[in-house]
Amino acid sequence: TQFEQEIIAKNINDVGNTASFFNVLYGDFAMRSGDFERAKTYYEKGSDFSGIPLSEGIYDYNTGEYVKIADPSKVYNGFNNISSLIFGHNHLVSYGSPENEMMKAEQFVSEFPFIKANMNKLELSSALLQLKKVAAGKDEKAAKANQLIGNLLYNTSALGYYRQVFVMDMGEAVRIADLARELIRMTGHTEAEIPIVFSGLRPGEKLYEELLADADTTLPTPHPRLRLAQLRGELPADWIDRLMTLATDDAAATPAVLRARFGDQLVD
Repeated sequence: TQFEQEIIAKNINDVGNTASFFNVLYGDFAMRSGDFERAKTYYEKGSDFSGIPLSEGIYDYNTGEYVKIADPSKVYNGFNNISSLIFGHNHLVSYGSPENEMMKAEQFVSEFPFIKANMNKLELSSALLQLKKVAAGKDEKAAKANQLIGNLLYNTSALGYYRQVFVMDMGEAVRIADLARELIRMTGHTEAEIPIVFSGLRPGEKLYEELLADADTTLPTPHPRLRLAQLRGELPADWIDRLMTLATDDAAATPAVLRARFGDQLVD
């Protein structure tokens, strides 16, 4: 769309085909939502995405410097080169260490030959759809398929090894009202035709939104406007017990009480 083109023009350089770039982003959003079918549709449209621009080096978490890559074509670039270990589990926990040292494949993963050792996002979404079909059964293989899907969802969550996500530097903050006016203008209409209504804050809504919490940090990438999010991982030692207590509390059965109780469990 024209709006997407303007975002690229103002904020990001060298993404190749703009439509493919945004289709990959939309596919990523669908994957995080667990909508593998929709993700596959977007990835098919973005399959010629050239990838995030990479330099000849990769960031070394131990030294804080870039180390020359022997073969850049084998490095994850936002679409290609996703290891099948994304379906595995943690052998050790160190988010800055190599995945082949930290992650371990499930022994039964070979029972699902459609899971390739190295995949792009389109192949990954296809594998998930096939796993989803197997998981609908009631036998042992269905249980294994469900475990692999669960592993992936955990590994790509904020607590998993693959929790790192790219955070774009979107430039200076803008007012939502100004953005709305710009969208109206770009569609060829006026505010008289599409009026802007200020409805006030809804419950839980904030005036300002932070991409990262104060305790989170970002790491550099070869592209100046792309940052790698290093999310805070510390949780209270008893957080599972606290949530289990909440889950079994009959008094928290109503939405209002549950929201209030759950809010007490959140880490500041």
